[in-house]
Amino acid sequence: DSIKLAETYNIIGINYYDQKNYEKAFENFQNAMKIRIQLKDETGLSSIYNNIGEVYRLTNEPDLAQDFFEKAIIINRRNNRMQSLAINYNNMGIVYTLQKKYDSANYYLIESLRLSKILNDNEMLTQNYISLGNLQEKLNNKENALKNYDSAFKIAQSQGYMIQIENAASALSKLQKEMG
Repeated sequence: DSIKLAETYNIIGINYYDQKNYEKAFENFQNAMKIRIQLKDETGLSSIYNNIGEVYRLTNEPDLAQDFFEKAIIINRRNNRMQSLAINYNNMGIVYTLQKKYDSANYYLIESLRLSKILNDNEMLTQNYISLGNLQEKLNNKENALKNYDSAFKIAQSQGYMIQIENAASALSKLQKEMG
């Protein structure tokens, strides 16, 4: 069955992604994408586009990442998939930060934060605050960066999100050392 095959390729791609084997992840995501396109499965396709965008982001190809995040956003807006949009917007904000397009980064990160609050998605909120903290650091707004990292840390700690606790604590510690 084609849907199960596409799901299998996606799962294998995610496993390779988690192992930081981006070449194999990309290969499996592409296989899943081809099947999802043939099936005209927009929901599955938006997830694959986001995954491919993440691979491109992590392999320092932000322009290609942006293209795939935009495709995911278009599908998720059309289908009113707010939780997926929150993820896509955060990812787009990160890419714009990497591209030094700080106004666009801020727009997408704030939109993601807004949706995460509406959806009461604490895990995404921690990601939003970390991403906003990173942006504020790039803009040399260190106090705002600290506030965002602190918000991320508090939410992550209250919910027991270990990876986000580690990420927020690391960002807080690094910035506090820089500030003296």
